[in-house]
Amino acid sequence: MRTRVILLVGLIFGAVFAVDWYWGTHKSTALVTSVESRNHNPQSDKHSVGALAVNKKHPLPAPGAVNTPNHERARDAFERLLANRQFSKAIELYQDIYTHYDESVSSQLRNVLFEKSAELAKLDLELAAQALTSYVQLFYRDVDALLRLARIHEQQQDHQQSLLRLQEAHAAAHTQVDLDHIQSRIDRVIGDFAQVLAKSKDHNGLVSLYRAMIERQPNHAPYYLALAQAHIAADSPQAALTALRYIEYDSQVGMQAREMIANLDDIGRDFVSDQKLSAVPLIPIGKHFVVNAQVNGFPVKLMLDTGASITVIKSELVRTAGIPVDHSHIVTLTTANGRAHAPIAHLNQIQLGNQTVTRFKVVVLDLDELTGVDGLLGMDFLGRYRFTIDREHNTLVLNK
Repeated sequence: MRTRVILLVGLIFGAVFAVDWYWGTHKSTALVTSVESRNHNPQSDKHSVGALAVNKKHPLPAPGAVNTPNHERARDAFERLLANRQFSKAIELYQDIYTHYDESVSSQLRNVLFEKSAELAKLDLELAAQALTSYVQLFYRDVDALLRLARIHEQQQDHQQSLLRLQEAHAAAHTQVDLDHIQSRIDRVIGDFAQVLAKSKDHNGLVSLYRAMIERQPNHAPYYLALAQAHIAADSPQAALTALRYIEYDSQVGMQAREMIANLDDIGRDFVSDQKLSAVPLIPIGKHFVVNAQVNGFPVKLMLDTGASITVIKSELVRTAGIPVDHSHIVTLTTANGRAHAPIAHLNQIQLGNQTVTRFKVVVLDLDELTGVDGLLGMDFLGRYRFTIDREHNTLVLNK
């Protein structure tokens, strides 16, 4: 009787072990042979450089199992797809491996991709760009990949694509060292592009370039200065004055902006005439002034900030007033607490006193200093006017 029990237990354990071995082998093999059957989520935060070990959906292989035959087959398949220039399928396979395997495996394949793109760049820049573009379309917060792709576009003399990738890298970067390095590269590419446009006397192209840069980085004051210079070259002094008003009180370039405004005053006298448009009461709060305004017809309190190049509203106001937010359009701002990334909202109108500006863009950001108010009124609104802050009478005077 005891012998029969021992045999029965042995058969059960043997069957369980066989099923487990069969399932594990076939599940791993299927990874290489049926990549396209997986569901991908390219918007997940785990596709960033610093989050490779986050949100694994399946148990990780045991330590030391990285070089098992199935891992090797996956790597061989990935390298074959790259060699055959099937970049989209290679990245699909990479994403599958990244989801199911240990981080070290996906890290190895990422390095293989970078090495292959570097080799291709020596032979065919377009193919190298295709390989990296397929990757960053899914892993769009990989700063290293974006910088490599920007370098290839720069070699192709495609300044616009290079700037696009550099700005995406700037938005995804976290350390100040990386941000400063990327900004220096952006400035260098812009300088090269501006020289090309200036040599061809494409003043409108220069204006479009700096407008696009301001769209992406509205808090970067030097772009407004360059935009004003482009407007002057295009014989548009009034447009130059408008750009300069945004940065008139900027700590970095404000003095230069004021000098240019003084030189343009005579040319644009009609623009800066002293015809009074509106006198708005100022509400003193500490060292700041607050004005009553309307956003899409909704009453708000905005803190006056002549050092801010763009108007900011709080997320609470967005929810209360039902203001649509464009989360696909992220800008980088420099705040008292460092750099911040925030989405753009499109207002139907903003009204101050009897002055209304339609189709007005603002940034949605919750700042510590916005206690008791709904946002900051920046130079993108105030710069449209020649304004005076009358501290004696606590009045904001808006002139043409």
